[in-house]
Amino acid sequence: MDDESHGTHCAGTIAAVGNNGVGVVGVCWKAQIMAMRFMGADGSGSTSDAVKCIDWAVANGAHILSNSWAGPDTSRELAEAVTRAEQKGVLFIAAAGNSVGNGNNNDTSPYYPASLPNANIISVAAIDSNRARGSFSHYGQRSVDIGAPGVGIVSTVLNGQYAKLDGTSMAAPHVAGAAALVWSRTFASPAQDRVQMARVRDLIYENARPVPALKGFWGYTAPAKIPGGVLDISFLQSGSSSG
Repeated sequence: MDDESHGTHCAGTIAAVGNNGVGVVGVCWKAQIMAMRFMGADGSGSTSDAVKCIDWAVANGAHILSNSWAGPDTSRELAEAVTRAEQKGVLFIAAAGNSVGNGNNNDTSPYYPASLPNANIISVAAIDSNRARGSFSHYGQRSVDIGAPGVGIVSTVLNGQYAKLDGTSMAAPHVAGAAALVWSRTFASPAQDRVQMARVRDLIYENARPVPALKGFWGYTAPAKIPGGVLDISFLQSGSSSG
């Protein structure tokens, strides 16, 4: 629970319990959520507090960090914190960002932390139910990696309720939940490990579904592999995810 439901909504997308006849279902029902908060009820916070959250989560065993926050400014301290997470083998999922109108090209006007160059970052754009880019969603052939559902997403909010929200904030937890599911299916003993992290990341990239209409928007720079790719973990049904 948080002050204004943003984090609660994201957490439900990652791991809301399924098959119980209640509410919504998350991507990975059995994922454990480590709730980290550095923003106030007004939606703002300091980068120094974000760094503390990243370091605390890594030190306390997190495998995946889901970051539904973005802005045009960064700092050496933030870059160093993401690098420390990478060195520990922690995957860093980041919302690409939102702008009213026609979005923003992160290649030319970066948004952080999604635009940091670290290999553990998956930068996520938002798509709608027709697999079109959300009009607000940031993009970038070199700086954004994959698309995921982020328009009209129903998930948990405060007081046991549910709400429909739009944003790359909604897209990033879809990828975080997918990463948790892929990690658990790929490794018998999931661990903070750079080899495991890279394998999970690459499975998500390799199995992204290419959408011709999205080809010009993202996915051109390694380790991303599919230009215009959108999240697709149906490959897990075939049992082909062994590490």
